[in-house]
Amino acid sequence: MGSMKTKKKSIQKTLGSEFLSSEFRSVALLGAVTIAAGTIFYRYSEGWSWHDAMYFSISTLTTVGLGGIAPHTEIGKIFTSVFMLLGVGIMFGFISMVAQRTHRLRLNTEVDIQATVCERCGK
Repeated sequence: MGSMKTKKKSIQKTLGSEFLSSEFRSVALLGAVTIAAGTIFYRYSEGWSWHDAMYFSISTLTTVGLGGIAPHTEIGKIFTSVFMLLGVGIMFGFISMVAQRTHRLRLNTEVDIQATVCERCGK
């Protein structure tokens, strides 16, 4: 039972080091600031509700673009063009980082499980 607790702590430590690193926090913060900036812009420029503005920001940055709402003002269209060009790269960078770290965690966990020795028989 002791090795199971040790393994769990090891996984938690790895999880913490992977997802709480300064690099990860920086990219996550940049993504959050980008979404917040878009949300605030659309709220006041287009007069949308906070929910609609955030929905449009996220759907634009993740390239889903469901088309339910779209900017109608000239400044809104210009901002959206720049927002897409810059923001999509930021979001894909963040998503890629999460995928890489999750994959690395999964590999570490599989190695830990395979390396576990039975306390009873030693195999």
